[in-house]
Amino acid sequence: MPISKSTISYQTYTAFKNIPKRAWSEIIQFYERNEENLYHLSEPKRLDMLHVYLEALYEIQDSKRVVDVSPEMISAALAEEIPIEQGRQYYEDALFWKAASLIRLMEYKESSYILKELVKMNPKDKRYSNHLFFSLFFNKPRWIQISKAVSILFFLVAAIVALFEILIVGTFYKEYLEMVQWLRTAIFFIALGLVLTMELIHGFKCWMQLNHKF
Repeated sequence: MPISKSTISYQTYTAFKNIPKRAWSEIIQFYERNEENLYHLSEPKRLDMLHVYLEALYEIQDSKRVVDVSPEMISAALAEEIPIEQGRQYYEDALFWKAASLIRLMEYKESSYILKELVKMNPKDKRYSNHLFFSLFFNKPRWIQISKAVSILFFLVAAIVALFEILIVGTFYKEYLEMVQWLRTAIFFIALGLVLTMELIHGFKCWMQLNHKF
C-alpha cells in the first residue's frame, strides 16, 4: 500500500524537529530539500517549520532571503488555525527579523517603519527599540550629509596646508612655520569637531524621537 502524502509530510516534520537546535545550516538545507512536502501538513505544523527556517536564515545573516521569505510568515501568522498567542509571536518575530535584515541591507527607511510598529505593539521588548535607534541613526538626514561634505573639504584644506608647510614654509619661510602649523592643526580639529558635533546632535535627535514615541 503506497504511503500517503500526508504521512510523508508528517515524517518530514518529525525528522525536522529532531534536528539539533541552532544547527542553522542543517535546518536550512533540510527545509529547502523537503519544502514541497510541507504543504500537506496542518497549518500550525507548517508554520512551525517556516518559523524555525526563517530564524535560521536570520542567524546566518542571509538578509536577502529573510526579506523575501518573511512576508509569507507575516501573512500566515494570523490565520484562524493558529493559536492567537503563537500567531502573535510568529508575527512579531517575522517582522523583527525582516526589519533587522533591512538594516543589514541599509534599507533604513523601511526598517524604521516596521520597527516603529513593533515598538507600539510591544514596547517592553528592548530588541525593537534598540534596533529602531540604530535604524534611525544610520538613516542620515540631508544636513548630516552636507556637514560631512564640509568636513571633508576642511580635511582637504588641512592636507594642502600640511603639504605647503613641508615643501615651502619649512624650507624657505621658517619664521612662519609655527603659525602655519597652528593653522593646519586648527583646520583639522574644526573638521573633526564638526563631524563629531553633527553626529552627536543627530544621535540625540534619534534618542529624543524614540523616547517621545516618534
